[in-house]
Amino acid sequence: MHELSRLPSTGDAARMNAVISQAANTDFLARRPAPLPTDDDRWAIFLDVDGCLVEFQPLPELVKIPGPVLQSLSDLQIALAGAIALVSGRTLDDLDHLFAPLVLPSAGQYGMRRRSADGVLHNVLLPEKQVADFVRRRAVETALRLPGLKVEDKGFSVALHYRTAPHLADAVAAAAAAIVAAVGDTYEVQPGAMVQEIKPTTCSKGSAVRAFLAEPPFKSRTPVFLGDDFADESAFAAVNTLGGLSIAVGVDRFTQAQYALAGPAAARAWLADVVVTLSRGSKQ
Repeated sequence: MHELSRLPSTGDAARMNAVISQAANTDFLARRPAPLPTDDDRWAIFLDVDGCLVEFQPLPELVKIPGPVLQSLSDLQIALAGAIALVSGRTLDDLDHLFAPLVLPSAGQYGMRRRSADGVLHNVLLPEKQVADFVRRRAVETALRLPGLKVEDKGFSVALHYRTAPHLADAVAAAAAAIVAAVGDTYEVQPGAMVQEIKPTTCSKGSAVRAFLAEPPFKSRTPVFLGDDFADESAFAAVNTLGGLSIAVGVDRFTQAQYALAGPAAARAWLADVVVTLSRGSKQ
């Protein structure tokens, strides 16, 4: 079952990147350690994947989810009455494969496609196919002239990975900006960890989190978002506005997150601690 939901063209990536760039030379924000839930808390947890739940790998397909993490997520799904979701740049199919046999509410490709807790699929308004085809062609042409660049075709978005060729950082950023400039305001560049993603302006992680929070079982709960990347800043901002908890994982730059965890290992340990805390009698 599919539902088309048009989200406004907010330009979240451009706006968040400007905020971070403007503050790049400020002192590093002192953030508090991520707290655990109290008996009065009713949380809804939203999780990024790469660089947050698990460490980055040279290629996205090399990432594996450890068994204990799957167990923690399964336990949290029960303890939170289903109010836990993945919010990732990966596709929904990729997320389902990565977390199998667990099936969670998920927002893939920065919310381009989102699966609610009831299994309903939601799509944002997408650019015309010929525009997407142009973006894909230009991305492939870029890879041909930049050996070491890997193009990940996600349909209506394209990721330019250079983790195995970090010297390409400036060239890839310039190429991505040039592709976006050629298609007007339908696409934007979302910088990430050793990747430049070219995605429609109609989707963002912040919009995806807000959409989840309008639906059961997330509605009327306090949002808690864990992320590590520039793409997570829109979700941090949304959660902050809604009075939730924004938690940066392994981040050593300016960020809007209020709390911090040292890295993916710390995030996994924190999730396990949340499971233990909830099992001691906190009613979610």
